[in-house]
This record gives sequence, structure tokens and C-alpha cells, in this order.
Amino acid sequence: MLLQAKLLRALEEKKIRPVGGTHPKPINIRIIAATNADLLFWIPAGTFRRYLYFRLACFLITTPPRRNRKEDIALLAEHFLNQLPADMGQKELSQRAFTALENDDFPGNVRELKNIIERALL
Repeated sequence: MLLQAKLLRALEEKKIRPVGGTHPKPINIRIIAATNADLLFWIPAGTFRRYLYFRLACFLITTPPRRNRKEDIALLAEHFLNQLPADMGQKELSQRAFTALENDDFPGNVRELKNIIERALL
């Protein structure tokens, strides 16, 4: 919570005092933050500062979980196939393989998809 207070103060006052410094220095910063936690849940719990949340939440981009975006599987699979070294042999998946991938939930998310593709082509 102490670090959150310092960050909020820096954002509001647009200045910081460097460690060991005696005078504040002006800053011009932008913050891009990402989380998979529901910060609105953590505010009443006392783990996240309300004012910092509203300071950071001026422009929100919400991305649905990958499991809800089945249409991304083919694009991601093609991307991973194209990243594989040329000496790995066949770099194509059958339509049946794509269908099987689209029906998987991938609890390990995109990293699991990449690992499956690499193993399939070994």
C-alpha cells in the first residue's frame, strides 16, 4: 500500500523526489498497466487503493479469456508454425488437427498451444 501511495502522489503532483535527493523533480509520464485480477474486488479488501484505481482506469481495454476466442486458434497456430525452424520438417497442420485444437480449452493458455504444436511436429 505504501508503494501505491507513492505512485498515486507522483501521478497527481507530476513530480518525484529521487532517493537521496532534497528537491522534487518534475516528471512527464504515462502508465500502461495490466492485470488479470479484479481490482474492484481488492479495493474493499484494503489491498488496492481506490484513488489509484480510478487514476489508472481512465482508459480500460478488456480482453476476454482465450478460451472464449476460439477463432484465434488458427491464427495463433499458423504464427507458431511459421516460427519453427526449417529443419523441423512438415510445417502444416491438417484441418482435422485445427478442429481438434479449436475444441480444446487450453488451461495453459497460448503457451500450451505453442507447446502442443511443437510436440506434434517432432
